[in-house]
Amino acid sequence: MTRPGAEAEPPDDPPSRAHNHPNPQGPCPAQDRHPARDRHQAQDRHAAQDRHRAQDRHHARSPRRGQGWWGSESALLDDAEARRRLVAAAGRCVIRRGSSRMRIEEVATEAGVSRSTVYRYFRSRDELLLAVLLDRVDTAMDVALESLPHPYDARVTLVEVFVRGTSLIDGDALAEALFAAGGRASGDSLPLATEPIVEAVHKRLEPLLLRWQDSGQLSADLDLWEAVRWLIAAGGAMMAPPWSSRSLPDKRVFAETYLIRALLQPATPTPDAEVSTSSRRDDGKTPSR
Repeated sequence: MTRPGAEAEPPDDPPSRAHNHPNPQGPCPAQDRHPARDRHQAQDRHAAQDRHRAQDRHHARSPRRGQGWWGSESALLDDAEARRRLVAAAGRCVIRRGSSRMRIEEVATEAGVSRSTVYRYFRSRDELLLAVLLDRVDTAMDVALESLPHPYDARVTLVEVFVRGTSLIDGDALAEALFAAGGRASGDSLPLATEPIVEAVHKRLEPLLLRWQDSGQLSADLDLWEAVRWLIAAGGAMMAPPWSSRSLPDKRVFAETYLIRALLQPATPTPDAEVSTSSRRDDGKTPSR
């Protein structure tokens, strides 16, 4: 305690802050510099800046990759939407140049992305073209199966589905380009009855086919998968020249006479039909042997 009238003694020097409050982060950063590490970090920053400048120059040269460009790593859409956009862009390229002349580079430009983005979802041009075909198959099956007049009648419904599906090419620019003479979809390099397309159509038709087979309308020993392949192959022939120019009644007659009959059980004669046949023989119009 300080005596009255005496001057207060100056306090002792405070202890070193470093002594009482050690730095939890360790030594001062200035004392922990690593020249090699700092040099590598600077090089990484410069490399990233160079990449960004190169991308900016590349995007500036491409008028399609402006505000709507979506293929960069920081702006990728979900996979389903990305595939949908690429398939739509490929379809526009097929309409413009034909399926045999479609190129991945053109599709990338049309979609507003880089080639690497296209290859992220499709490994080749044929795989992309197959996706375009599958998209058209989905559309065709939606139309063919919509509001069927007699879904329980195998003969009537099969003819209707076949004719509806093969008639979609009329007035459809993409379908006409896909199935034009010499096109990839009509050639051996990418047959229409390839497994993914058979699977897509089989999935849509299977409930009807099973119902008709259970009711005895379709042959019991019929392989439904191969039956679908047969229908697709015949439909592909209908959508290519010269059948593509035939009238709708001609296509219906072909389906009823030469196609659907092969899938159905032979009709069992009714007693009335047997009596009618017997009476024709007895009246002398049909010579007996």
